Amino acid sequence: MKKNILFSAFLLLILRGLSAQVVGNIVPVNLPQKYGWDMIWEDEFEADSLDKGRWWVQDAERPGEICLFTSRPENVYQKDGKMHIVVQKEALKNYQFTGGLVFSSRTFSPNSYIEASLKVPKGKNLWPAFWFWSGENKTYQEIDVAEFYCQRPKETNISNHYWDLKQKRNYKTSIARPKDANGNRIDLSKNYHIYAVEWLTDRIRVFIDNVLFFETKKDIPQGVLSIIFGMGLSDKPDKTTIFPSEFLVDYVRGYKIKPSLSTNR
Repeated sequence: MKKNILFSAFLLLILRGLSAQVVGNIVPVNLPQKYGWDMIWEDEFEADSLDKGRWWVQDAERPGEICLFTSRPENVYQKDGKMHIVVQKEALKNYQFTGGLVFSSRTFSPNSYIEASLKVPKGKNLWPAFWFWSGENKTYQEIDVAEFYCQRPKETNISNHYWDLKQKRNYKTSIARPKDANGNRIDLSKNYHIYAVEWLTDRIRVFIDNVLFFETKKDIPQGVLSIIFGMGLSDKPDKTTIFPSEFLVDYVRGYKIKPSLSTNR
């Protein structure tokens, strides 16, 4: 009887250890650490102000947006080891709200892995995103690593968009709903989480906290893309939306994947 009790306790410990490793029935893997890829670019946001050699902030009135995007410190600033992107309720020009869009000065190409530690707010129609984009006119290439509609804080959208020369639009999109070790859906607004894209010549994979949530092998961008962090509003907010609201970036790290290893996983 005692042996059975001891064996049951031992088995329970093993299962608990395994459950801590599994989210959504997928085993987390830290790809850069596992495969020894080379870090080629990073920002930990430890300086007193945003590094203008790494980032530039756009002043823009974008079609269909209800936010005016500005480079003012009211909308984008760096403090306490974080990049802050802020949506404000304020009248400016013909807008009632302002937000921020930040672009990386460096561009990235296939065989890259880029991850960012992010904390999103909660509130109706707040719209933060971490994405990649090319401004080329010939084709439209966009990878949405994480696009949040913050009235639904337990999920994020992941997409690969591509328009060819004939403007035929191809894309794949998915909604990720991360779970904890007990199978409960996670409120992504409560803590920082790591969002990462593995962008190869033949596929794109997206991870949240090192867990795979998205993969596509169709219409993979082959050019160069910039990182973009931004937050505006997807539609009019309501009385429950708090202003100002902040989208926080704790760090960004970029890795170059060794070709000999990228095809052997």
